Amino acid sequence: MRIAVCLVVLVACLVVATSSGGSPLPGGSPEGQATEPGPTPGEGVPAIPPTLTAPPAISLGIEGPAFAPTSPWNTQISGSPAIDPNSAAIAGYLGSEMRANADIYEYGAPVWTAIAGDPFNHVSCTEPWGTCQLSQQPIPIPAIAKSSGGSDGSMVVIDSTTGTGYDFWRTSRTSPTSWSASWGTRFSMSGDGTGGGATGAGVPLLAGLPRLGELTQGRIAHALGFISNNTCASVYRYPASKTDGHSGASNCIPEGARIQLDPSINVDALP
Repeated sequence: MRIAVCLVVLVACLVVATSSGGSPLPGGSPEGQATEPGPTPGEGVPAIPPTLTAPPAISLGIEGPAFAPTSPWNTQISGSPAIDPNSAAIAGYLGSEMRANADIYEYGAPVWTAIAGDPFNHVSCTEPWGTCQLSQQPIPIPAIAKSSGGSDGSMVVIDSTTGTGYDFWRTSRTSPTSWSASWGTRFSMSGDGTGGGATGAGVPLLAGLPRLGELTQGRIAHALGFISNNTCASVYRYPASKTDGHSGASNCIPEGARIQLDPSINVDALP
């Protein structure tokens, strides 16, 4: 099965993709490997501006669609995309070497939506990486919220009143109304879903994440993110703004790269 690796692309913690069976690969660290966001951008490759068509908007009620319709996460791959020069090697790795695991409980990113009446919390960051956006204002967080159980301790909170999202990394509750995080950032739910984010690629945790409302409706109208331990150490693609990859292999995947099935494949006909 041929897979085209496009330059016009994306990824939350690593690669944006569609699986060979037509099902999403939820985010997670393969074999329990944590992904650590760093403060310093890596060496990058200039972005190729996408000229894509946004899919029809869908209504998810209180969950709402993440990011603007023109966001790179919400735009379709064009009919004649720019193909990565290393596409064949990457496709070969994905088709024959990569094992997929849906480690959604230990290393997934739980998403909590705060509504009017939820308590405001004070959040402190422990890493000295600059100004912590989580500490700049009290954040409404549902009382039942908790982070993922793995070493990443990830969590996303969406303030439905202001349309603001918050990323948390290595998070713990320190009192009924206070939290501690190694790092975190703030983003707009109506923005483009690029820049910032508590991920190694410098994009929000929410980007590329399948959400409950979408699964309930049976339709996911955006790119999907997954994590690989074969991401490149010195190359990334838009909308990633940096990389925390460690691989120097010839078939390494640039963080931010978008993967698509060969458009000639009839996904509905796959067993």
